[in-house]
Amino acid sequence: MKRRPLLPSAKASLRRLIEHLLIPGAGALLPWPLYFRGLSRLASNPRLLFQECAAASEGYRAIFGITPNSEWLRRYRLTILIDRADAFISATRSDRWLEKHVTITGAWPTGPFVGITFHFGAGMWSLRHIRSTGLRAAFLSIRFSLASFGNKLIPYWIARFRMHEVRQAGNAPVIYTGGSIKSIRKAFEQGICVIGLIDVPPHQAEKGRLGMTLFGRPAALPSGLLEIAATEDVPATAFLMSVDWRTGKRTLDIFPVPPGSPSEQIGFMSTLLNDAITEKPEAWHLWLCAHCFLTHQLATNALDHN
Repeated sequence: MKRRPLLPSAKASLRRLIEHLLIPGAGALLPWPLYFRGLSRLASNPRLLFQECAAASEGYRAIFGITPNSEWLRRYRLTILIDRADAFISATRSDRWLEKHVTITGAWPTGPFVGITFHFGAGMWSLRHIRSTGLRAAFLSIRFSLASFGNKLIPYWIARFRMHEVRQAGNAPVIYTGGSIKSIRKAFEQGICVIGLIDVPPHQAEKGRLGMTLFGRPAALPSGLLEIAATEDVPATAFLMSVDWRTGKRTLDIFPVPPGSPSEQIGFMSTLLNDAITEKPEAWHLWLCAHCFLTHQLATNALDHN
């Protein structure tokens, strides 16, 4: 008797279980070098993270007019898998993991600051490093619900678990956007740092976007985090966390944002983002909406809505 094939919905649920829970969760059980070697091999499978890679390929093609090659896609899969696994790894490891597997360049300020990074690499252990210095770090996040994940339970519950681990890693509550200024000020009063991502798509931060350059073209990034640092008189510090594709070793690079006007500081952040994408383009998570950052696209979208 022939087996009946799995229904499409059952296949999709099984795929989500494997890609969001089983593969990332294995990081809690295995030594990092062994686990990384396994992830590197799994990332060569074109059926893995198929939808994510298709979206990234389309975004890459919208910018450069060509499709990324198989090695590019392997590294992109590897980036996503590591990023998903880090919540499980952080939940089950002490700071000795940090000392063993992460190289640090630069240093954090000694008091509360605004930490600014990008959707690049895997940043969970940057929060752990801030905590290891004796500081607390509150992560700034958009609100999400089950509907945000298309009513798919597994990605939603994993996202909730990840936010729980973000709280643990930073030793401070997550601050959700939308009326967050009071919470940010309260955090600074309590000596807590506020950490946020600056390369957010326009629909998540429409106001206060300033001109910069991305992919050699005019683009825009929101200046809100830099303005908060200036208004509250706390240092702004940029950082990037990347992974060595060959060894799995991490590097956390910390950069003080030079004083200056918001436009000058956005220019500094622009240089960091462009340099990071140039060196490791596969480590940037937002290829699926890369064209949305370009100012001519922003203007086109505005006209479409008028």
